[in-house]
Amino acid sequence: MTHSTIDHTRIRSQLLRYIREEILRDPDCALDMDTPLITGGIIDSFSITHISVFMEKEFSAHIRDADLTIENMDTINDMARLAGNALSESEKRS
Repeated sequence: MTHSTIDHTRIRSQLLRYIREEILRDPDCALDMDTPLITGGIIDSFSITHISVFMEKEFSAHIRDADLTIENMDTINDMARLAGNALSESEKRS
């Protein structure tokens, strides 16, 4: 996947589905791309770990532990940006 073909919409929709179904176990949960998940008390640090593993497996994006911060993981848009950046960095090294 090249930077120009990184599908940010797909990343966001897959993250939303995963968080609703696997983390919250509520597929109809009212979340949007900018819902504050950590600062809003919806998910915790254990959830962040599961989400980062999902991003690595689903998008082949290596997420560094140091990047698992509130700034990078508070909303689905933040997470999608982090995954996209990780994919871009990985492509630059290839």
